Amino acid sequence: MAEEDDVLDGEDTLDDVAGLAEDAAALEAALSSEDDGEEELDPIAEEMIRTIEEEGDDGGGDGVDQMLEMEMLGGGGGSIPPNLERLMDVSLTVTIELGRTRETIETVMEYGDQSLIELDRTVGEPVDVLVNGELFARGEVVTVSENFGVRITELVNPLHN
Repeated sequence: MAEEDDVLDGEDTLDDVAGLAEDAAALEAALSSEDDGEEELDPIAEEMIRTIEEEGDDGGGDGVDQMLEMEMLGGGGGSIPPNLERLMDVSLTVTIELGRTRETIETVMEYGDQSLIELDRTVGEPVDVLVNGELFARGEVVTVSENFGVRITELVNPLHN
């Protein structure tokens, strides 16, 4: 008799299958709405997705370490929307740009040890934070232990670049 109680009757099995079918349909609808763009994304997230699609993943493993460091330093902006969760392990190249200059080939060929290159920014002026080569934010140079870091002071709206 105990074995008979463990075996589901036909009606219970049909109910379980129907419930699974409903769950699968709901999941499929949710995934298709993400891909169709019906769910509105943050403009910065949209720009990052476009950049990822255009440039692809370079296979670097530093992204996870950088994300952990950002979380430890109070970075991040809150909870992650479910449709972006699957992108969280994609590596991005983050570059901090202190300044720029233009020089002739002759001048560059003269560079050597102890050469001084003057940049277009002054001391204390914000540095640019580039993500995959696109301006993402501006910030100030800080030290973290014995390393340099950047404290973000302004997020740049990618739609106005």
